[in-house]
Amino acid sequence: MRQTDVLVIDHSTLFLAVVRYFLHMCGDGRFAVQTASTVSETENLTWLHPDLVLTDIKRPGGGLGTITHLRQQFPHAGIIVLSRVDRHGFRAAVAKAGADACVSKTNLHTGLLPTMFAVLRQRGRSAPADAVVGSLREAP
Repeated sequence: MRQTDVLVIDHSTLFLAVVRYFLHMCGDGRFAVQTASTVSETENLTWLHPDLVLTDIKRPGGGLGTITHLRQQFPHAGIIVLSRVDRHGFRAAVAKAGADACVSKTNLHTGLLPTMFAVLRQRGRSAPADAVVGSLREAP
């Protein structure tokens, strides 16, 4: 089974640790996770070719321009915005900026994995339908 390379960007080291742990525990070995606290840190990761980039744009130095920058840096990666903001207008703006999906940070436990697998499938990468177990089968 090929691992999915995931880059997670957030200014909170605690949040990065939680997401890494969550993907490790629920991903059943499917994810190789790299983390960064800023987008500028990712510029040094020229060797990294993530399948997915998970990022919060409501952070210092963030904003919708972050998505455009990440899309240019990682053109083949799926981009999923993780945010506390969960308004329709916000989701539309995120999609217009080039993100593939948006998941509310308050619903990561039920929405993150299904969204990750959906984005992988949309981008032509394998994501087994049975990869999500238990209550995580709920739609994002």
